Amino acid sequence: MSGREKRILFVLGVFFGAALVFLFYLGVIEKPGLGRAERELAKRRESCRNIDAERAKKKEESLMWQQGLRDIKEVRQTWYYQKADGIRPFMSDVGQILGGAAIESPQSSYDYSEVRGENTERVSVTFNCSCSYFMLKRLFDDLERFPKFLFLERLDFHKTPDKGQTLELSITLTGYYARN
Repeated sequence: MSGREKRILFVLGVFFGAALVFLFYLGVIEKPGLGRAERELAKRRESCRNIDAERAKKKEESLMWQQGLRDIKEVRQTWYYQKADGIRPFMSDVGQILGGAAIESPQSSYDYSEVRGENTERVSVTFNCSCSYFMLKRLFDDLERFPKFLFLERLDFHKTPDKGQTLELSITLTGYYARN
């Protein structure tokens, strides 16, 4: 071999050696560091997925609360009596329900109270009446179907009849007013 061929082989050997050292560096020294970086990247991606899932859950929960507030507002406007309208709508509704059941109430007394912790007031009307079982059943049905919060709070039987006689009873109906 000539001197020129020896130099070329020497240079190729140095390049080959440098390539082997570089591959050894990547395979033994750098690869574990690369694995750590990949593991860290995987952890961060998982953390981002968890954060995204938590954010979606919180957003859904927020939408549910907003819907709940809208529902409360609708209930207060639709099912409650409005304080600004006064007692007349309540009295009219009680009269309508009693008229539908064909029950007459010559005397009635009203009672007002606040509901603690709420922005509502409660009004109750108590009256004595005489009616049949059928009329009482009709009253219950009308109250159940009525589109406002109007409840049968108390029912006291003063006289229970024998066959064919009428009931004598005291009834307390309660409605709720929304204070605006």
